[in-house]
Amino acid sequence: MRIQNTIFKKLLFVMESFLQTEGDNCEVKMCKVSVIVPVYNAENFLQNTLNNIQRQSLKDIEIICVDDGSEDSSADIIKKFQRQDIRIRYEYQKNQGAGVARNKGISLAQGEYVAFMDADDGYPNIYSLEKLYLAARKNQALICGGSAKGINQSGYNKRVFEKEGFVWFSDYQFDFLFQRFIFKRSFLEDKNIAFPDLKIYEDPIFLSKALVEAEKFFAIMEEVYLYTGSHQISTINLEKTKDYLRGITQSLHLSSIHQLAGLHRETVERLEKEACYYAEKYLYDGDQELLYLLLDANAAINRELIGINDTYVLSAVISMWNAANKYMTLRNVKLIKIIYLFAAFHI
Repeated sequence: MRIQNTIFKKLLFVMESFLQTEGDNCEVKMCKVSVIVPVYNAENFLQNTLNNIQRQSLKDIEIICVDDGSEDSSADIIKKFQRQDIRIRYEYQKNQGAGVARNKGISLAQGEYVAFMDADDGYPNIYSLEKLYLAARKNQALICGGSAKGINQSGYNKRVFEKEGFVWFSDYQFDFLFQRFIFKRSFLEDKNIAFPDLKIYEDPIFLSKALVEAEKFFAIMEEVYLYTGSHQISTINLEKTKDYLRGITQSLHLSSIHQLAGLHRETVERLEKEACYYAEKYLYDGDQELLYLLLDANAAINRELIGINDTYVLSAVISMWNAANKYMTLRNVKLIKIIYLFAAFHI
């Protein structure tokens, strides 16, 4: 009995060592696709999302979950999945935003291609990653994308590809929904393409930079990403408003330098309709940095590129100017009254 127990213990040790070695090898060997998932307080969605990725027909993948300082049970959920699937990796960082978390994921990735998944989104079918990967490999594409499926159909014509083949970014000029693309990892590293350190609007800048460098991408018609929109920010505070303006300004500079008139025009519309809307809430609180950022964005508009008047000024700047004029008028009226009363008192 003692001999049998000894043999059993040795056998168990060998098996554990083998499994440990296999786990270590999985972390360092190249796989086909690295799926990077930034996670922040996503306990309500995370299990469904991880299950969705696991079910993909393309099995030679790694799933890198970067916990961006979650305060809920997200870490426990990931670690539970990790114990059952050696393809899942857990990394923690202090809260710095999804862009920084994705950059960390890129630095850890071993995949030939890199994909991004938000913690509350998913793939519309089990073949999404496989179709993207096979199309990218077959056509030697640096970037490959498919159609997006979502509850918000704004810009629908740009979310759906109606034919398969290479698309020039100069013709496409759309910078949303980067998640429906996969990117050659060596390309991102060679060109030093990363997400800017912003809490909002980091995605369009990343996608634009990648597509400008690649010049073209391969498109497939199939839906490859299911966008729920549930992670969209419902309240934008002052700091996020500033980051929004910083991101918009970067996009304006990029589209201006590369003469992307369509993208520049759309970015100006976002600046007017969204960024300025949020900025006006805080403009009269005396925050000078916000004012400077707004003026920087206004200066970044290439009016000639998009065919608007040279004297065009953002509505938020005009509103502030009008408010200042009104204040000065009232102030001057009050001052005149005080002088009049003072003079009358001394007659």
